[in-house]
Amino acid sequence: MTEQWLCIHLHRLSLDVVVRGLESSEAVAVCASRGSSRWIHDRADGLARQGIKPQMALASAYALAPGMRVYPRQLMAEASALEQVAGWCYGISSRVSLFPPDMVLAEVGASLSLLGPLERIAQAVRQGLKRLGYRSRLAAAPSAAAARLMARAGRYGRITRLQPLPRVLSTAPIAAAEIPARDLESLSRMGLTTLQELLDLPRPGLQRRFDQQLLDYLDQVLGLQPEPLRIYQPDQAFHSTLELPCEVENQEALLFPIQRLLTELCDFLVARDLIMDRFHIVLGHSHSEHSVIPMGLLEPGRNEQRILELVRERLHHFQLAAPVRELSLKAQHFFPCQARCQDLFETRSRGMDQLPRLVERLCSRLGDTSVFTLSEIEDHRPEKAWQPDILKQRQASGQSSSKSGSPMASRPLWILDQPTTLPSCPTLVSGPERIESGWWDGEDVCRDYYVAECRPGEHLWVYRDRREDRWYLQGIFS
Repeated sequence: MTEQWLCIHLHRLSLDVVVRGLESSEAVAVCASRGSSRWIHDRADGLARQGIKPQMALASAYALAPGMRVYPRQLMAEASALEQVAGWCYGISSRVSLFPPDMVLAEVGASLSLLGPLERIAQAVRQGLKRLGYRSRLAAAPSAAAARLMARAGRYGRITRLQPLPRVLSTAPIAAAEIPARDLESLSRMGLTTLQELLDLPRPGLQRRFDQQLLDYLDQVLGLQPEPLRIYQPDQAFHSTLELPCEVENQEALLFPIQRLLTELCDFLVARDLIMDRFHIVLGHSHSEHSVIPMGLLEPGRNEQRILELVRERLHHFQLAAPVRELSLKAQHFFPCQARCQDLFETRSRGMDQLPRLVERLCSRLGDTSVFTLSEIEDHRPEKAWQPDILKQRQASGQSSSKSGSPMASRPLWILDQPTTLPSCPTLVSGPERIESGWWDGEDVCRDYYVAECRPGEHLWVYRDRREDRWYLQGIFS
């Protein structure tokens, strides 16, 4: 099977890493510097319409657009973003390679039968990277070197066979090829400017004049020789950071950049067929310690809208300790995704499906320590047979909210905090159930429990204290 390499050229990466956390970026520019010199490296389309061009001196650019916002180029953020895109590409290929500063290669020939034709894969890549905030241009060829050369030469397109490669690349400039600077200078002195002119030279003459590296590169471009590539190995845990262009003091303004990171996280899970039950949002401050917002799901999942709604609820009630300069998203607790079979007749109640979502929203709105569940205790005394547990703590420990064992006698849903004295014996329906327990802690009881009827259809759970010979109300059946 012929390999098919897709070259993803992130041609606006230096600008994208700055503006992907902004909802509006019409007046943003990125500048580079050397010593005291500063110039425009890239700019938003709105500034381009005002005449701002790359390599323009910063002072000249301010003269044309006084209101533009200028940020320094972030080389470390660009390298990190390139790795994030490479990790995202694992959703379309298992062979991904990085080519800094702005290219990622993915071999998609083995994925054609699963993901569809090359055009569909290319469309999915463009749309997926756009959701993450990156603009891209794509070139595809049977060899990785040819795909990179096409991208560097601005020949964005698709070549599926080896035979047309020499013709398609014939006019590609030699300056776009991966040839050492010393050899490029020699070729320029010889008057060579295009790849076709280089290929037309006699091979023995090239061998005498240049190193073997040049000949190997030409063979790799034409697909005549395999190219050794370093395959990118993604991390098993997810960690993505987004540096904000300016300090943010409002929780609502954090939602847009957080959504960028959540999209990246959910795509990470889909590419690996995983789900998660918890993650952390880390808010970085300039002059104080980072703030950590733990987020948990009652049921593991990867639905972006569901998770974003929980984050929105949590942020609405979260007080920022200081203005936020950086956002990070961390997740490392994953589970294999197991698809649930759908019921043809929908016998499962829709309300049961919505209950975990309701509990998650309550936890996000009220706080994890404000939502409780009930757990059983191995004690026969009704007032000591249960205890409230914080739901998220029970979920994190992996405990169940109920214990298996022998079936218990009928119990009411409503148990009174303290038994209430009854003036006389009520009308008994069933019983007795004798409970004698608690001698070891000094709160021993000796009771006979009955189900009593107060009025038609209303049943009570009562008992007679055998020591005092008095009747008490313990609970009410709903």
